[in-house]
Amino acid sequence: MRNVWMWAAVWACWACCGMCAADDPAVTPDEVDVLVVGGTVKGVAAATEAKRAGATRVYLVTPFTYLGEDMAGTLELGLPPGEKPTLPLVRKLWSGTAGLAAFDYTPSHRSPHPRWGFHNDWWERLSEPGNPSNPTDGVYYEDDVAYACELRKTSKIARIEVVVFEKKGRSHAKNPREGDAATGAVTCRVLDGPLKGQTIALTRQGEAGGIGGDAQLLGVDAISWQATVGTELRQVEIKVAKASSAQHQYVARIWFHLADVEKISEPPSPLKVKRTLDRELVDAGVGFLTGTAVRDVFRTDRGEIAGVEIVNRSGRHVIRAKRTVDATRYGALADFGKGLAVAGGGAEFSRVVLAEGKAPSAAGMKVEPFGEAFPISHAGITGRLYRCTFTLPMKDGTYPSLAAAEWEAREKTWVDGMLDDADLLVWRTAAWKDLETRIREGEALGRAAANAPAVAGSAAFNPSSRLPSWGEYDVVVVGGGTSGSPAAIAAARAGARVLLVEYLQVLGGVGTDGMILGYYDGNHCGFTEEFKKANREIGGKHGLYRRAETWRKLCREAGVTVWLGAMGIGAIVENGKVVGAEVATPLGCGVVRATCFVDATGNSDLAAAAGAETEFLSAGEFALQSAGQAPHRLGRDTINSDFGFVDDSSAYDLWLFGLRARAGAPNAWDLAKMPDSRERRRIVPDYAVNAQDVTARRPFPDVVVQSRSRQDSHGYLTDDFRFLSESSANLVKLKRETSLSAVFDVNVPLRSLLPKGLSGIAVVGIGTGCARDVLPMIRMQADLMNMGYAVGTAAAMAAGKGGEFRSVDLVALRKKLVALKILRTETLAWEQDVDVTSDAVLVAAVKTMGRDFTGTHVVYRPENRARALPLVRAAFTAAATDVEKQNYAVMLGFLGDAAGAGILAEIVSGRRKIIPFDRAGAFGGGGQPMIGYMIALGRTKSKAALAPLLKALSGVKPGASMLAVRGPTLALEALGDPEAAPALAEKLKAFGTHAVEKATDLPPLGGYGLGPEMDACIKELALARALWACGDHEGLSRKALEAYARDPRGVLSAHAKAILSSGRGGVR
Repeated sequence: MRNVWMWAAVWACWACCGMCAADDPAVTPDEVDVLVVGGTVKGVAAATEAKRAGATRVYLVTPFTYLGEDMAGTLELGLPPGEKPTLPLVRKLWSGTAGLAAFDYTPSHRSPHPRWGFHNDWWERLSEPGNPSNPTDGVYYEDDVAYACELRKTSKIARIEVVVFEKKGRSHAKNPREGDAATGAVTCRVLDGPLKGQTIALTRQGEAGGIGGDAQLLGVDAISWQATVGTELRQVEIKVAKASSAQHQYVARIWFHLADVEKISEPPSPLKVKRTLDRELVDAGVGFLTGTAVRDVFRTDRGEIAGVEIVNRSGRHVIRAKRTVDATRYGALADFGKGLAVAGGGAEFSRVVLAEGKAPSAAGMKVEPFGEAFPISHAGITGRLYRCTFTLPMKDGTYPSLAAAEWEAREKTWVDGMLDDADLLVWRTAAWKDLETRIREGEALGRAAANAPAVAGSAAFNPSSRLPSWGEYDVVVVGGGTSGSPAAIAAARAGARVLLVEYLQVLGGVGTDGMILGYYDGNHCGFTEEFKKANREIGGKHGLYRRAETWRKLCREAGVTVWLGAMGIGAIVENGKVVGAEVATPLGCGVVRATCFVDATGNSDLAAAAGAETEFLSAGEFALQSAGQAPHRLGRDTINSDFGFVDDSSAYDLWLFGLRARAGAPNAWDLAKMPDSRERRRIVPDYAVNAQDVTARRPFPDVVVQSRSRQDSHGYLTDDFRFLSESSANLVKLKRETSLSAVFDVNVPLRSLLPKGLSGIAVVGIGTGCARDVLPMIRMQADLMNMGYAVGTAAAMAAGKGGEFRSVDLVALRKKLVALKILRTETLAWEQDVDVTSDAVLVAAVKTMGRDFTGTHVVYRPENRARALPLVRAAFTAAATDVEKQNYAVMLGFLGDAAGAGILAEIVSGRRKIIPFDRAGAFGGGGQPMIGYMIALGRTKSKAALAPLLKALSGVKPGASMLAVRGPTLALEALGDPEAAPALAEKLKAFGTHAVEKATDLPPLGGYGLGPEMDACIKELALARALWACGDHEGLSRKALEAYARDPRGVLSAHAKAILSSGRGGVR
């Protein structure tokens, strides 16, 4: 028997620590003076006080994705009646945000442009602090606009400021990027208070500053309009009038500057709690890591805690500590692994919900409102917090029992006006102390730990290989998001005993907590249609909570056992079969066994833990679909976000991304607990669906879902085939709720969901196996829901065959999925794979591709390329027309043959025109053909390539778009000619250095659009990578890459390290 635990003890976060700055508070140490376990307010107070008391190395870990689980996680946000904030930390929690008054507002009308100025949450972003750094921060209008603003509390305002974008452009341009923009006047009409009825004129003060990157490229300036007020305000109307000479205007920010920034305001929102506690630790120089549970506790021979083993999405690590502070909510370290001290089979709990309208009600439940009702003006509703108290059965004090109680508590407290609900229960049986008492206790513990000598006695730091067993099931699904919840429901409906493990406190993933509640593309059929119908029928006024309740109801009706707040972080493998999973919780870790498993983490976490080969970033071209982390705004249903890159397999990168996102959304009620990642780590499967399969709409006898989507890449495509794809008959029209859109059908086979070399496990969601550029076409929610349901159905069948998915009766599976309307009836005839590799098929494809690329999906298949090369070379020699010469030349270039280099060089240098032909529906749209010709020329390795490619490089100036940088750099990288190094070095110097040393040097993130930060980094890396492949010059490439290797942004660091380890010319 072989047990495989997740990546042994060293993981990406710590692997990079040797190259990080020693004083970076994010670096996780091996040994500390004071270790604080628990991200409660008490824990933060203990950590900061220990640092103030002289402890040099203080570190804090919490299993939650944020700090303040005892406030933000429970929604216990108030002080006892009549009590005022006295402690400094509490005063910070209750004070205004960054000297600005929080407010809600409603514009007089929407922006008429769907991309520039109105994308889900952009209205609300107008109130955020910090100068806008990206033109997409501005809301675009073709006329005047008025904002009805209501401060959340009457406040004395020193100054009102409105920031707008201005730019010069072409008059009467249809695209806002090309037109001019200017604001002519800004006024504020006071609606209440001492100045009621008065209109205050704001004056133009000049540039606000803070603009760069894309804004500079577009010639945009940020202009500040201001007025001094000096009195109390609550309701005003801000009118922003377009300059009469301008085509349009952009409104970027509205700010009400407080006269007294220390003035106590209303109780904090959950996000205010999280941001304030983040700031406390960062300012104190205390390192901390979220999403990290304790797996084992090490004690000396005298019984004192000498260290812990922590575990998270990245793996396991041992931290030794001179002193350890237990700041968990229920003192979990004191008797670690035994759970809560429950007596009598039951316990009293409370749970807080925020709702409009009626209060929750259930038999035996006491409901009491607390705090004041508060208006949510942008939604036109009023919310109120309710504390619901009840007694729930508890078999024992273990996490499975607590998870069952949590599940039942959600049943009792659901109400159709729900606006927010607590992540966590409060165990009333334990002594629940008020906020300031908890802080004082934490400070006392921190001082004592800092001043105490190291623990006495000796300790053995040997992590346990044996954990308690928490049950056996037919099917265990790890991850309860878009694919995982349907998988669990399907397997349970088919009669399997099913456990669903989800690390958030809500099911649904990006479709609930991630705030992407609407459907973009996708094949709306089968289970997806069933879910939409159930979601409509369940009631509920607000989308996030209606959806969450729909998932909970469907799981409950199917008989699924659900554990929320539990993370699958390890696998047990016996003879190549996954037979168990390790689950981490706030109360410790345990093992569950099953006949088969479904990895629905979206990051192939369980499969990777079991030893599956995976892929994510490499030394090749940097490309990653961008991600966001959505703000939660009360009463809002959908808020999309897209502002950066994150590696979901790195706990460090998740910590950093969340930290920056929380800082970038200060006026929101809360922030999603997870990033909205569009691309994550994927398995290497038995077979990966590729771009050629998509073009041909290739059928598979083991098809389990038929996805339908456009290439929504949130970035750019990297597959060579985007330059070689023929016109595709696969392109179809899909009628969505709002429009007709051109999309691709993609048949996804079961074999692409099975990790190569492992049995007993299937992977669903965006961790599944496919070519990177295919992922955008199979990751739509509607398709992932059907994928999950299909694989859940297969899992129930596999459970009857010893857990082996490869032994499932494919004909029977297809019939089931057709009956469920997940598959179309055409699939019933798909009995065997189509021939795409025989010599006859290949010869025919080479013959036809010369005319218009027809057949390239066969010629450029990975398994066909070696045999295709001599055929293409012969066809090039025999070509009778210029278009045939051109098309065979580019194919030869991509195959690494120089026979057509002369033609390619003429095209790239401009001496020969590209002969166009119809590529309607080509994979990747057939765009940027010149980039393809450049890359093909570089791949030839011909000396004839150097001059035209250097000429193309010379035209790339600082501030150029990534598309302009991309062609020459990729081509020169492929060429690898040392003679190109000096020119590349000069360009690298001209583009500047954008790596940073410490996480604390990075600005907040938020909104929609990558902005200048990542754009600049990607271009610099492209130049450095090309220079590295050409042998470097004066060490400039090494210097740049080593700076990025030390960069705290995980995806940039990982990419740089991969390049450095590849060796000269080792990129391709």
